[in-house]
Amino acid sequence: YCADTTTRQIKVFTSPNLTVTGDTIVCVGSQTNAHIAADAEGCTYKWYYHYNQPGETNFATGDNLQVEPASDPTTYYVKVTSQKGCVAWDSVKAYLVRPRLTMIPADGRICPDQTAMLIGADAHHYSWTSSPDDEGLAMQSTRDTIVVSPDVTTTYTMTGHGSNDCPATPLQKTVTVIPYPRPPFSI
Repeated sequence: YCADTTTRQIKVFTSPNLTVTGDTIVCVGSQTNAHIAADAEGCTYKWYYHYNQPGETNFATGDNLQVEPASDPTTYYVKVTSQKGCVAWDSVKAYLVRPRLTMIPADGRICPDQTAMLIGADAHHYSWTSSPDDEGLAMQSTRDTIVVSPDVTTTYTMTGHGSNDCPATPLQKTVTVIPYPRPPFSI
């Protein structure tokens, strides 16, 4: 009987692990800035508008993406290929800042010593101002929701910002202070 032994060495390579970071909430007309990091050296990076679509050409290369979002939201896909030919995909979604401002009570009318709540939404972070100045706003000027109790009718302005600190169009609400009635007395 004859015996033959053959040995083959098979090398298995893994796809790179990816981490995507960057600005994902931006203002109309400003650019998003995304960065991708791979745990393997010498990778190539190609950015696409669609995931793994045959025949689609990439619109950007490199580990950084700077692009102005064309719609809201826009998803950008990145294909990362290691030196050994292993492929990994990831994505980043960019949203346009379109802040909203609501108020409780909805009509903004309060009596002296009552409070109103102003609620900002759909931005990365917020800044508030008032006219005339409201001292109670100072400790809340970066929150998404503020509670105010002005002494006089006051207009509050909220600016929503993107993750790259771009400012959206400011929004305003007025809190109207209705004085208590004072009945006339005669003696």
